[in-house]
Amino acid sequence: MQRRQLSYAFLFLVLGLISIGLVYGNDADKREIRRIGIPDGAAGILFQYVLKEKHREPAIQTVHFEPYTLYDCCASAGQYALSSGKLDLAVMCPDAAEALVARDDRYRIVGPIMENSDVIFLHPDADLQAPTIAISQKRKYQQQMVASRFAGRGKCMPMLHSAIPFAYARGVVQGAVLDIVKTRDLSGVAYPAAPTEPGVVTYVLVVRKSIAASSGFTALMADYDRAVQEAAHDERLLYLLKRYGSEEYTEGEVAQWKKLHVRFVSPLGNRQSG
Repeated sequence: MQRRQLSYAFLFLVLGLISIGLVYGNDADKREIRRIGIPDGAAGILFQYVLKEKHREPAIQTVHFEPYTLYDCCASAGQYALSSGKLDLAVMCPDAAEALVARDDRYRIVGPIMENSDVIFLHPDADLQAPTIAISQKRKYQQQMVASRFAGRGKCMPMLHSAIPFAYARGVVQGAVLDIVKTRDLSGVAYPAAPTEPGVVTYVLVVRKSIAASSGFTALMADYDRAVQEAAHDERLLYLLKRYGSEEYTEGEVAQWKKLHVRFVSPLGNRQSG
């Protein structure tokens, strides 16, 4: 008899807890999910930091931002993710961003967030007068990079973004325009995106217009702005590269980023990380 009473008491306790959960819910369940498309290269590093460490929303905040990897913003899958409404924000190359806002008035470009993250990477024995350079398809600014570097003599070979490191490694081309992150495992010589300043905008931020004036987006941009200022310091940049890139990053590679003028940019103004 006593065991039965204890069983009933336990059952009532469980049912009571379930009822409380249904009435008050879970804060996480109430949050509105906003997805940000970010690349798997240099431009994604700072956003990963902001989302995972910097952007600490109050408990009452109703918006939760989460990353969604865009391996190639110019490819069909990346374009579909945006046109289908799957993403609310996206870090994209300027050409893909311009194409998106031209055909879909739900989005607008906030501003640049990365400069010079693409570099011209050449084999040591490449013909410096008229090399064959692999570039990502549909990225006109990369064509302009090659034309500027080689005075119009370089031959561009457009191909799938994901195929470029393999084409370079196998000697199909003498050089390639690559995200600086993608050059770490390759042998060669890196040249900056532009021979002289100002640099080349390699990534911009695109946002859905319906959330551009929201408090959640405003707070996210403020956090990103502060992160850009942090990344201007070598020690912090090294932390970011190790934490969200590879543990094998060194101070020498931080110096290489600075030499090639690779830097994060705040879309809120002219602040830069280096």
